[in-house]
Amino acid sequence: MPISTAEIKEALNQCACETLENLAFTEVVLAEVASLHLMKDQCLGARISLGPVGTLDLVMEKDFLAEVGGILFNPGPEELAADNLLDTVNEILNIIAGRFLEKWHEGQSDFIMGLPVAHLDLDEWNALPIRWVFANEGKPALAVGLAPSGITG
Repeated sequence: MPISTAEIKEALNQCACETLENLAFTEVVLAEVASLHLMKDQCLGARISLGPVGTLDLVMEKDFLAEVGGILFNPGPEELAADNLLDTVNEILNIIAGRFLEKWHEGQSDFIMGLPVAHLDLDEWNALPIRWVFANEGKPALAVGLAPSGITG
């Protein structure tokens, strides 16, 4: 079902904000910037196939990722293990993707979604046609980007 670029952007905005609020009790807001200017060692990312809808990318700043991962995996006073950081990116991407596809398919649950794979090409992310950068406490915290199929403009 083709939907417009504006509808996609609104859906991605809602899905990302709701996911962080409900999953990690953390608020994110749209940032003023449309591009992500983090160094590769400052973030982790993943990509997921949405079947015929396209692909969805998520990039998260590592300090914010560790904060969210600590809430999800509750490691206690010790630091979150590095593999849990990637697990956190994958989990958040899965949830955002699932919420987005539910909106895309108007609440139906019969849609195709792949598994997240590590992906961190920031130049490629900045070239995606649809992308949002979200901030937490005034700093870029995560970014969602979509390479869609079936948009109407």
